[in-house]
Amino acid sequence: AMRYGRLAIAAACVGGMKRCAQLMVRYGQRRHISTGKLLNNPVLLTRLSWLRHATITVESLVALLSTRLDAGLPVPEELYATCKIMAPELYWQATDYLMQALGGRGYIETNLAPQMMRDARVLRIFEGPTETIAMHLGARISGQASQLKAFMTSLKDHAVTEVGETLFEVASSIQAKSLAQVSETSAQGMKARYQAHYDIGQIGAWAIARIALKVANAPQETLDWAQQQFEQQSAQILAADSHKSMAFSAEEAVAWTEACQRSIGEVDSQVAAAELDALLQSVSSVFRDSKQVDKKVAVADKVAKRIILERTTAAAASHSINPAASEKALSQWMVAWIAGKLSVDLAVIDPGQAFVDYGLDSVMAVELADDLGQHLGLAEPLEATLAWNFPTITALAKHLNHTFNRRQQPHQLQAEKVNAEKVNAEKVKAEECPTALASLTDDELASALSAELAMVRGRNS
Repeated sequence: AMRYGRLAIAAACVGGMKRCAQLMVRYGQRRHISTGKLLNNPVLLTRLSWLRHATITVESLVALLSTRLDAGLPVPEELYATCKIMAPELYWQATDYLMQALGGRGYIETNLAPQMMRDARVLRIFEGPTETIAMHLGARISGQASQLKAFMTSLKDHAVTEVGETLFEVASSIQAKSLAQVSETSAQGMKARYQAHYDIGQIGAWAIARIALKVANAPQETLDWAQQQFEQQSAQILAADSHKSMAFSAEEAVAWTEACQRSIGEVDSQVAAAELDALLQSVSSVFRDSKQVDKKVAVADKVAKRIILERTTAAAASHSINPAASEKALSQWMVAWIAGKLSVDLAVIDPGQAFVDYGLDSVMAVELADDLGQHLGLAEPLEATLAWNFPTITALAKHLNHTFNRRQQPHQLQAEKVNAEKVNAEKVKAEECPTALASLTDDELASALSAELAMVRGRNS
């Protein structure tokens, strides 16, 4: 479903890009500037030329996929990913050119450009952000390219074969360069691999777009334009020092933004609590404002549930019935599953690393849930959203172990849950909500939050 959605998004972008061209020409014909008609200005004409090539490229991709689907021919996953990468990014650039061409008028809602820009902007995120899809495409080109290679071979076109050979040659060079100075199994090696996958995805999308242009018998100048984009990006990636680009660690990022905060001050206080996402608030403000009742309830519930889950999971682990459902066995199975999907060594897979870091997309998440259900011999299918709700192998293994054993021994585990809740409730002090959260133990934190939760709910009732 998401693959078809990505194709539909690309088709919508074709119409949007043509609309941008229509409005730019219409305005250019009527707007007079110091050099004459705006339409005769070389800057605008250069951008319209770019827009023509970009529109032909996206339209060729849509036509290639649609034609093959109508004919019942296989469409490699890489082609859907390319549609999602190329179309929204080119449409976004087109709307930016439109707004620039309109000047001050571009900012006014009645001139359509602002709405078009918002529409284009959301398409870069909807059905998967560009960066995520690019990293996934790069991972497939690096280790799971059999479908893509078979597709290229089936076209029986020498020019297409050359495009494919160039792509895989450059991809191999990027990967070798990224891992040249680091151990592949180290944390730094994993970062280098992720960066390489993203870079390969970027150039891979241009290579596949060139194939679509060739199949569509696109104008030679558009083919040359796409070739130039591929070559420029490849050269830029290969010339960059990937190891220096990763020198900015997470710790350094935090330190730098803390310095920024000292410069700009505590800005959160200027924003109404109801308008600011809880994930974007400063730590000190989460429990500061009495108006943030809903956020207190949500945080208290989350922490209390986490502690209860850990205790019931521990109880379940000590009474495990199915050896395959133990945390260790589940973790080992998922490590092997991901390693097999990515065609990498088992040692590369870190159970504490997020699934998305390995290029897991929505389709693979569904496959993981299906295969896990079969592995455990469950009569009912597992939820397809498991990989997003429990984003690491460790977290998912713990959840599945708890869930499986809860089904086997519901009475015992229910008693454990009730007892955990009772322990939390007995320790609370109704009028206290400590702010030094980092210094508290799990039990103290759960007790404090449960007290706050009880107090808040009492006021609301």
